[in-house]
Amino acid sequence: MDDVSLKVGLGTIRSEFAELIFSLSIKNRGDTVLEVFAHSPADRRKAGVLVQLREDQIRELNAVVEYATSVLRRIHKTEATDEPKLQIASNGEDFGHLSVSTIKYLLENEVLTLQDFYFDTRTNDWLQLDLCPDLVGKF
Repeated sequence: MDDVSLKVGLGTIRSEFAELIFSLSIKNRGDTVLEVFAHSPADRRKAGVLVQLREDQIRELNAVVEYATSVLRRIHKTEATDEPKLQIASNGEDFGHLSVSTIKYLLENEVLTLQDFYFDTRTNDWLQLDLCPDLVGKF
């Protein structure tokens, strides 16, 4: 294993279930890697380096994060409109109230499928998206 000549702490992301600690390690021969150390807040013994990324992989990760950020901006932009919103659920997870255009975007990008559910206030029941009048014939 290479000796680390310099390690720079970059920050931490905490959630209820995990803590990710990011650092940049520069090895003695000049190789630089981004290390992501993960552990469970409930049990610090469940810990270890989750991943090590080289410089080229860090650029790829950055591109993924930038894309995710642009998707979130697009979703929030459409959520600010006055178009109809539906409560959506997929695989037991409640997505909350989303605009029809956001639902269409998520369907087109295969985040949702027509077999996922929306809450129909007329029937007071969860129905599959393929039965939603706002989406019928559009996919």
